[in-house]
Amino acid sequence: LIVAPNERKVRIEVGYGLEGTLTDAISKFIIENSILPRFKAGDFPGGIRRGVEDIVQVLTGDAEEYKQRAVQAASPKVSQGELIVMAIFILIVFFIILNVVIGLLRTVRQMLMQAGVIKRDPKGTRHWLDSIPIVVSPGGSSGGSSWSSGSSGGGFSGGGGSFGGGGSSGSW
Repeated sequence: LIVAPNERKVRIEVGYGLEGTLTDAISKFIIENSILPRFKAGDFPGGIRRGVEDIVQVLTGDAEEYKQRAVQAASPKVSQGELIVMAIFILIVFFIILNVVIGLLRTVRQMLMQAGVIKRDPKGTRHWLDSIPIVVSPGGSSGGSSWSSGSSGGGFSGGGGSFGGGGSSGSW
């Protein structure tokens, strides 16, 4: 467990032989759910203690529970705000497509009327296509979100052992 408080970074480095048990996903789960909340609250000793306890529990106990929790935590979740942005975007696209289709239908109808294939209504009543207003907005809308996570490869060797490049990092 590497903590750089001035840089506000934390990393779990996993040595050779432990990569199958203390996976990158489990390391990330421990950082995000055990260490970072305490670091954000200013409890550095508590975050380190809880992180080390979780690492030891994974290495000495049943890592399957952590693997399942890590997989659930890693699955992307869509927030309510993101759903609203997506719904608005879909509605805007729908209305743009609807306007294009109505415009094309009116153009085809006009061409058929000019060619004499369709006759104008002698009573002067409006066609149903003429009753639908076309709204073309000169503005636009965009929205989105981003998220990122990472783990790194490579290796580190210093002192009495070596690390295979597995692990996970986080910052607060």
